[in-house]
Amino acid sequence: MRDTTDAEVQISATTNWRSLRLNTLAYALNDADNNLLRLIDSLSDHKGDLTVVWKVEPTQEERQLVAEGWAALYEAAENVRHVVGEEV
Repeated sequence: MRDTTDAEVQISATTNWRSLRLNTLAYALNDADNNLLRLIDSLSDHKGDLTVVWKVEPTQEERQLVAEGWAALYEAAENVRHVVGEEV
C-alpha cells in the first residue's frame, strides 16, 4: 500500500534561489513516470544538503532518482538525507 495520492509537498529553504531549485526538483519528481512526489512529505535545502521526508519507506530506486535529480541541480548526490515520517 504505497499510493498516497496527495502530491503536495512542503518546501523549506532559507533563500529564494534555494526555494526555486527545490520547486524545480519537486516538479521533476512529480513528472517522473512513478510520480515520486506523492510519496514525499517535505523537501528541505540547507546549504546544499537536501533532506527528503518520505511518507513511506522509499525503495533504493526511489532514493536514487531523488539523488540524481539533486545532482542535476549541481549539488552532490551524496548530500541527500532520507528520513521517513519525521519532521526536520
